[in-house]
Amino acid sequence: MNIGTTGMIEFQKHAGILAGLGLVKTVATSEGASYEITESGYRFLEEYQDIERDTGRRVLDQLAKDEVSIVIPTMNEAESIGEIVTNIPPGWEVILVDLSTDGTAQKAMSLRPDVRIIRRGPREVGKGAALRLGLREARGTIVVMMDGDGSHQTSELVKLVSRLEAQNADLVQSSRMLQPNCSEEMGPYKNSVRYFGNRIVTSLINALFHSSVTDSQYGLRAVRKEFISKLSLRSNAWDIETEIVARAAKCRGKIIEVPSVELQRKHGESHLGVLDYAIVVTRRLLVEIFRR
Repeated sequence: MNIGTTGMIEFQKHAGILAGLGLVKTVATSEGASYEITESGYRFLEEYQDIERDTGRRVLDQLAKDEVSIVIPTMNEAESIGEIVTNIPPGWEVILVDLSTDGTAQKAMSLRPDVRIIRRGPREVGKGAALRLGLREARGTIVVMMDGDGSHQTSELVKLVSRLEAQNADLVQSSRMLQPNCSEEMGPYKNSVRYFGNRIVTSLINALFHSSVTDSQYGLRAVRKEFISKLSLRSNAWDIETEIVARAAKCRGKIIEVPSVELQRKHGESHLGVLDYAIVVTRRLLVEIFRR
């Protein structure tokens, strides 16, 4: 299958990114450079064989353009941030919303000079405040949120963005519950409080706001920038995960889920306290019940 030239997708400008993702390759012709789908590209498109050809082209076009922003809240993640920023597709905007004292930002910039560092102020300590700041500053039309501790896989970013575009969704939520044994951090017999707490909160969100998600508390997700303003996010703490899904459901956004595998965090310990988390999430649910 020959992709063609700039008439179909702006490959002269963006082919390098698609080639970096392994989806296309450059071939020489008598008329100059042309572009063909690689075997990896074919396997990628097989996932979308039930959609129209124009939609498939739009998916590739979105992946090719530098209209994707990755927002990563960081707090002392110097040991893991290097592997993350170097494996995000080139051309995509990478934003670290940083509150570190271990040189996380410096490590990221040394390995990826185009990374944007946004320093958190004294009132922007929590994860919610960090994400809201990053979402506000993001320049892309699609924004992906992920953690900086190495538990989220950069290899899943393309899947999130392509699903968002292919299915015209407002929010694509990664889920550790769609397949068995998809988390190295929690499960029925490992960190069971966190596991069953997630189940309970997710069930409450579904019942209260008429959604059907399976993993509301997982922080790896993609959202359209234009949809973010409709959410009117206010959370400053860990309840941002709950607020995003609840608000998306209340705004009647199109939410889809994709399977995800959570790895064990690379270094350090989680900054999340179970009791504190339970309190802020319960409070957030009560607020959302009465909030318009």
